[in-house]
Amino acid sequence: MYFNFFQKAIFKIMRYILIIMLSFFVSSLCFAQTKTTTKKTKTKKMEIVSATESKSYTGIILKKPWSKSTQSYCAQGSEYFVLKIQEEEWVIENKSKVDLEKYHEKEVTVTAFEQTRKIPAKPENPYEQRPVNPSFLVIDGKKVPVQDDGFTCTVLVIEKI
Repeated sequence: MYFNFFQKAIFKIMRYILIIMLSFFVSSLCFAQTKTTTKKTKTKKMEIVSATESKSYTGIILKKPWSKSTQSYCAQGSEYFVLKIQEEEWVIENKSKVDLEKYHEKEVTVTAFEQTRKIPAKPENPYEQRPVNPSFLVIDGKKVPVQDDGFTCTVLVIEKI
């Protein structure tokens, strides 16, 4: 008699454990599905403000590591390339099919155009680090608020090497 009672109690407990495990499994599947859908959604990170006519530029191509700099932020990636012309460095966007690694630390002549981009003030990811404009200026000893319209930078878009 007692054995039958304990057997039924254990059976009920096992049933509840199974129900709980199944509900965790189903909810994790739903969460994983939601997460993948979110990753596939992309929004516009930057807006092209202006571009110049194509012309020839001669300089040395250098590979740069990611850093907390406006130049690195303008490149919108981790490692990036620049074209060093005398003392000025231009962030490069490579539209040609050529691998820039081959030209690292070599002098090249490229056909390219300058493109000014505006990166929005409020990024999609609230944890994203970005250069910020000052939130206020001091004029005559008074703080005057400044509206942050975003970050503007100019890159050199290479069409041909």
